[in-house]
Amino acid sequence: MRIDSHHHFWRYAPERFPWMQPAWTVVTRDFTPADFAAVRAGTGVTGSVLVQNFQTETETAEMLAHAAVDPSILGVVGWFDLKHPAVGDQLDRARAQSAKLCGTRVILQGTAPAEFFGDAAFHRGLDMLARRGLTYDLLINEVQLEAAIALVDAHPELRFVLDHLGKPDVRARRPATWEGNFRALARRDNVVCKLSGLPFEGDWAAWTIEDIRVYAEIALESFGPDRLMFGSDWPVCLLATPYRRWVETVEEFVAPLSASEQAEIWSGTARRAYRLQGDS
Repeated sequence: MRIDSHHHFWRYAPERFPWMQPAWTVVTRDFTPADFAAVRAGTGVTGSVLVQNFQTETETAEMLAHAAVDPSILGVVGWFDLKHPAVGDQLDRARAQSAKLCGTRVILQGTAPAEFFGDAAFHRGLDMLARRGLTYDLLINEVQLEAAIALVDAHPELRFVLDHLGKPDVRARRPATWEGNFRALARRDNVVCKLSGLPFEGDWAAWTIEDIRVYAEIALESFGPDRLMFGSDWPVCLLATPYRRWVETVEEFVAPLSASEQAEIWSGTARRAYRLQGDS
């Protein structure tokens, strides 16, 4: 059994994706549940966690609707305005819509420290998540790891999920600029990590397994198999790698591990961290 802990669906329109370039035709189109079912066929991935793209509750409701009719979607990480005074009520309404709501994400990558990390209303919203047993996905880059450590330390009762290993600059080939704070964050027991996104941070056209091996090995050493989970970041990953190639890359990384350790990375960690129900 394998769970992809990080993928997306979207209806493409240029104004919705200002970070995309028109030449990136591999991703400038719609991506649907049927597309995802087709791309993961034969990879062993039978369950997934669907993650937000847009900072709207409308998309969250749409994701929960997808999950209601697709048993392979085991969990949804949606978006909520965690600074809103009534965010607790908003979370409760969404959970009443679907028990598959397992967490939330507000995109912190590239934000100024005061905008979220130092904002009292945001911290209050994180407390609302912890009280409901929901997770928080951390989407940051390597220069924000130090701020993320302080954020995690302020919320010891909340389970944090670090997306894409904190987005190390793989292309620059300087893991030392990332490693220290990454390992420090891993020492926080309420943090788990997604083994995902590394090809996107490297040379899209020419990355190799050896380019990203050091990052995967440090992640495994730091978090261990029981706090590390497989994720694809599909369809964003298509800019750098086909889905199957990333699955095969992870298969190579985990091959030296025992069967039980491999099972943790492929499904066990995701099940525990997100409190997933259902079969995969």
